[in-house]
Amino acid sequence: MVDSYDCHDGYMTSRGHIGAAAVPALLAVVDCLERYKGVKVTGADMVKALVLCYEVASRCGDKMHATWPTYHTSGVWTGIGVAAMTCYLMGASEDVLRHALGLAEFHGPCGCMMRVIEYASNIKDGLGWGPKVGISSYVMAEQGFEGAPSELVELNEVSESYGDDWLILVHYYKRWPICRWAHCALLCAERLFVEMGPVTSKDIESIVIETSKDSVSLGTEIPTCADGVQYTMGYPLALMLLRGDLHHSIFTSEHFRDPEADALTKKITAVEADDCQDLWRRTRKRKARVTFSFSNGSSKTLEDLTGEFLDNPVSDEQLIQKYSTLMNLILDEKSTKQLADIVVNLENLTEDDRLTLKELLYGQKEGSKPLDSHANGFHDSMNILMNK
Repeated sequence: MVDSYDCHDGYMTSRGHIGAAAVPALLAVVDCLERYKGVKVTGADMVKALVLCYEVASRCGDKMHATWPTYHTSGVWTGIGVAAMTCYLMGASEDVLRHALGLAEFHGPCGCMMRVIEYASNIKDGLGWGPKVGISSYVMAEQGFEGAPSELVELNEVSESYGDDWLILVHYYKRWPICRWAHCALLCAERLFVEMGPVTSKDIESIVIETSKDSVSLGTEIPTCADGVQYTMGYPLALMLLRGDLHHSIFTSEHFRDPEADALTKKITAVEADDCQDLWRRTRKRKARVTFSFSNGSSKTLEDLTGEFLDNPVSDEQLIQKYSTLMNLILDEKSTKQLADIVVNLENLTEDDRLTLKELLYGQKEGSKPLDSHANGFHDSMNILMNK
């Protein structure tokens, strides 16, 4: 769900999303270990495994972006992090680890991200196949399948800063399920809503967004599908002016094809601004300047660069609100809070917490039949090895 809604965390340097690969892969491996081997992974080891995945994947993403000419899906390098994490949890030998990393690098889904942004689709960042490739690479390596040494891990000396430079600490969370490139403009619209209340198409003559090249590439066309909403700038900005917030409801039928939002979107254009693009080149920070021209002849220009979330991180309250809004789609309020409390204190996981976690995540009570559909393809890979 987190990647389908574009709700994931992010890593600015390589413009990718590790958590959307790491968390489902972790849950699958931990569940398989308990189900087939009777091994209960401690909460502390789960935390260590996640950090390992983030640190390996971040460095691989950095190296890949520094050496590849096109902006590619993060599934390819997050899969390498998942392979490392799986090897750690499975207690793999150094030889198996090296082959698993090489296999994950070779087989990872390396698609062109700008094509996905230009043509909205369900494939997103390759984060469906990336973690599956990572787990499968461990399974193959454990069974003797050999891979070439990973260029991103071994040949580019990415290991030099491990233990000193913690890259997991420079990840960010987004407030809204929209591509981060649009957030500076959205924050301008939010400020206007706070000042004026709802702004309709009758109130607006035109809206011009000045920003960096990548952000302009999102476009301002009226989207035709839910994925198109996440990879555009005009329609979310119109919704923000009308409602003052953006969350999962923008994908529901009552809001997605909102005639008033459509009318307002038609008045929005985006253009590249030299100062915004120069800021991006020099600092990898984005900026947007939005000029609202009103029907009464007045205008107002707002500027924002706090959409760069390392400078202005999402607060704990905003993060909990975002989590609760999403989880309440599938869990009641009590269960949503229970899950949050367990995750926040994961390193101190108790046996009661473990049972509650299994029930909340999988609908699986102690002694009940395991849900065969859980984790889908991840289990397909692990089953091969576990059932030998």
